[in-house]
Amino acid sequence: MKLNQVLGALSLMLLIGCASNQSLIDTSIQQAEALKAIAAENKADSAATVNADQKLSEAITLNEKGESDPALLAANESLLEYRLVFALETLNALEKEHDLLLSGVKDAKTYNEVLLRIFDKTRRAK
Repeated sequence: MKLNQVLGALSLMLLIGCASNQSLIDTSIQQAEALKAIAAENKADSAATVNADQKLSEAITLNEKGESDPALLAANESLLEYRLVFALETLNALEKEHDLLLSGVKDAKTYNEVLLRIFDKTRRAK
């Protein structure tokens, strides 16, 4: 009798574990699909999203086959790949903005030097 209770409890824990694992896989896949949609909407570099797209497809295929652990791993790798794409795009945008600001600072310094020369000439002339 005690053995039946223990086996029943273990079976219940196994089912709950599998159900929560499946929920985790589904959530990870949905998040990756959402990031894929955002990447497409923002016209992210398609070469950079290739790995993420492949991992997402792999996760969906493995999930359909019932291979939960590899599916979860592939879904999480896909999420990380999409996040990497967004991070690299942000980095590139910030580098461009930095270059523009640096150019503006150089122009301002040059303008300042010209004004100082004019001021010096005007002061010497008086």
